[in-house]
Amino acid sequence: MDPDLLQEQGYHPTPPTIARLDNYELNLGERATLIPSDGERVYGTLMRLSKSDLDKLYSQPSVRDYQAVKVTCEIAGDDFIEANTYILPEDFPLTPPLNADYARQLLQVCKKMNLPTPYQKIIAEIALKLEDQTKE
Repeated sequence: MDPDLLQEQGYHPTPPTIARLDNYELNLGERATLIPSDGERVYGTLMRLSKSDLDKLYSQPSVRDYQAVKVTCEIAGDDFIEANTYILPEDFPLTPPLNADYARQLLQVCKKMNLPTPYQKIIAEIALKLEDQTKE
């Protein structure tokens, strides 16, 4: 998530920390979610939000289906922290990738947050693939 966007929407996140989550992969379909996947890893940012901010954020129709899942993330090379990530339920129907604009926006956030370059390349490849599909 983009902390600046959260602030623009009236939320109050703490400064972000880059984190890695092992054994998950990103699924970009009609919605973005993480899905369990042995040996894979995703990167993102950790921020704290108040309970009222979280309740307000996840009551919005576009993200109402997401559920908190407790995970252990790696931060700062070899430190670990428990956190909640919000993902779609396992039985939620995942659609094939559809949204090239969303993938490009996600790539911009990855660059802005200075996520690892190899991960940025993965997101860039997804965006390019989606652009090619929309041209067909």
